[in-house]
Amino acid sequence: MKLKKILIIIDETNFYHPKFFYDLYKKLKSKNYKISVGLITKVKEKNSIEKYLFKNILKLNLKEIIKLVTKKIFFTLAKKICSKYNIFFSVKSAILKLNIKFFEIKYDINKTKYLNKIAKIEPDLIISSCSLIFKKKILLLPKFGCINRHSSLLPSNGGVYPVFHSISKGEKYSGVTIHCMTSKIDQGKILAQKKIFNKDNNLSKIYKDCFANSAQLIVIAIDNLVNKKFLKVKHNKSYNSFPNNDDWKLFRKNNGKFI
Repeated sequence: MKLKKILIIIDETNFYHPKFFYDLYKKLKSKNYKISVGLITKVKEKNSIEKYLFKNILKLNLKEIIKLVTKKIFFTLAKKICSKYNIFFSVKSAILKLNIKFFEIKYDINKTKYLNKIAKIEPDLIISSCSLIFKKKILLLPKFGCINRHSSLLPSNGGVYPVFHSISKGEKYSGVTIHCMTSKIDQGKILAQKKIFNKDNNLSKIYKDCFANSAQLIVIAIDNLVNKKFLKVKHNKSYNSFPNNDDWKLFRKNNGKFI
């Protein structure tokens, strides 16, 4: 059984996903995989990092708010110019530049209309870097299953906002893990993993490092999946939700910086 067709399911976000997606596509295409994309353009409010940050904007200091707003405005104004130089501020702009087939996903990937689209594509493998939960039907569709990219040293810091929680717990390292997806979130067999130093406890810088290493790690993970090679790791298992007030206090106590 040969792996030929890959479907990438990815969130539309400005900060880290666009460059990661572009790098991943180039690496996979160099290995002659046929690539399709499912682009998640809307998520439920309870799962949205952006909505969470908006509601908790006062937990950022003034300097962080100014940096965040400035970055967002720059992304909006500069995206057309920068795409000419392969610098992207949205995943969609990268998809259009690369002329890739894609379909949009809103709120729930497990709806029949999306399952039918995926079944029609007939992917051998699905790669996920998104905030949506895959149920059993979609997990069983590809011959090689589904794999997920997660910014932590799984099984430690599964769930939401892993780098934030790593800083709030006073850990020296975050990381990137590529793992097989199961019905249990962030608990499948591990295919590839890399430690990322919590540089200055700066959340933005750490996530940037995580995504910069993710594309190559996925290529390694695919080879390991095909050869049925899995990693044995010794990190303590933990699972996190969106940060609460106590988490923010610990984040600041450990000199955590948002951006």
